[in-house]
Amino acid sequence: MITAIKERKAVYDIAKLATEFNWVFREQPITDFGIDAILETITNGRPSGKLFAAQIKGRTKKVRYQKSSFTIYFSDAHKDYWLSIGESMPVFMFFQDQSDDQVYWQLMSIENIAKTAKHWKIHIPHYNKLNEHFREQIEDIVINYKRFLEWSISDSEREEFFDNVPESEFITISFNVKHSEKNVLYCKMFDIHACEEIKLQYHYGLVLWDDKKKELSWEDAYHFTVYDLSRYITQKYNTSKKEGASDIIKPLKDEIEKWAEEDGIDGVAKQLFDKGNSEHGIPQYDKFIEAFEYHSKLKKGQYWAQTIGSVIHFKTLECKVYEMDTYEGRTYELRSYIDRNSHDEIYTMTNESFWSWIYLDAGIEKEVFIPQMLLEWESYWDKLYTDVKQRIGSTDHLNKGKEKSWRQMQAFMEGYNDAGDIIKLAWHLDDMTLYPIAVVTMMNIFDPDICYGEYCELEFYNGEEWESICVSDTADEYPIFFIRPYEL
Repeated sequence: MITAIKERKAVYDIAKLATEFNWVFREQPITDFGIDAILETITNGRPSGKLFAAQIKGRTKKVRYQKSSFTIYFSDAHKDYWLSIGESMPVFMFFQDQSDDQVYWQLMSIENIAKTAKHWKIHIPHYNKLNEHFREQIEDIVINYKRFLEWSISDSEREEFFDNVPESEFITISFNVKHSEKNVLYCKMFDIHACEEIKLQYHYGLVLWDDKKKELSWEDAYHFTVYDLSRYITQKYNTSKKEGASDIIKPLKDEIEKWAEEDGIDGVAKQLFDKGNSEHGIPQYDKFIEAFEYHSKLKKGQYWAQTIGSVIHFKTLECKVYEMDTYEGRTYELRSYIDRNSHDEIYTMTNESFWSWIYLDAGIEKEVFIPQMLLEWESYWDKLYTDVKQRIGSTDHLNKGKEKSWRQMQAFMEGYNDAGDIIKLAWHLDDMTLYPIAVVTMMNIFDPDICYGEYCELEFYNGEEWESICVSDTADEYPIFFIRPYEL
């Protein structure tokens, strides 16, 4: 009942704001699947025909409060539904913070969402308040939506790019197909000095190309390769500019064309994977391929390899998908979560049972653990307040959250000796904040390298989910890989 009341209040308040903004608000009262209202802008006193959809959240379940944003989690089905609607009209996520009734917004687009261990998430920045200031920005997105879709990088990447590169030195990167060449994928890059086009040696079916967004569809095996290539070009370009280079476009073209000439778009995926992972000790792309073919008995042409960070997904002609990972890759990911104090990723991307087993293997005395955890807790809230103050100004809405978190911290300290498993204690008290803080504290006390090794052993050898692959007994030459079926 309380959740329903909060949802209704959020719908009512947003309808009220829409009226103030001179928007037409049409609630979807019939049971829906993720769209609560359709809105329309007004031009010269008349409905403009420019529509946008709204998903309205007014409850705290599946919402994570972070120092600079709110993170909302949702299912694969909702992701597919919202992005499908987004092909014809903008879809906005509106969230009302129950602590102060402020409404925040974010455009639902492929650039603004990210995959979690089980589902999906979207970050809504604290500065994205639904107020008169942002009204014009929202209307601009709605009115110029077709043009907006062509801009393929996220707001944060755009801000970073604009801040660090002089206006006269921007590089523009786009992808397109040439139907006259049987749908061959091309990458075009240009600045004020030069323009070059790269043939990526990839032929594919039209169904896998999104002509509106000018990108490979999400389902395409090389969707992430194109994304990684765009980031690589931008980073290489910016680095070369800072070093004083003038002719950058042509060398970039020559480098990438050489990758594609060797093995088509697989050659591009291979080079990007190796360049991004070699410094972390992760096995090379060719070793992954060799291990998969050894295990599956499939040959080139009977599967596609999709590189995603430090792992590779293999898609077969029988529409089966497998995920392949390594100790080195999993260790790199875990280390990045801990080193960056990424509470969100610790919560969504790791297994609390594994951290519990690591703690129980040795245990930590209360007088050792609690002082360090208090420091971590204080640091978390200090950073949160500082960031919110810089971005928004007012931090009053954080007070109730901090008070609640302190009560949970007190309960944690009181129950420490009796709990036995303090990681699970933190999880049950507050899985989204207190639990990640407890994990970071534990890792600062224990030897992290040993802990990462134990975590990987628990992950890959616990149960029957993963199967190990070793092409040879020579570990230095042939590392051990782990493979499991992957559900899309």
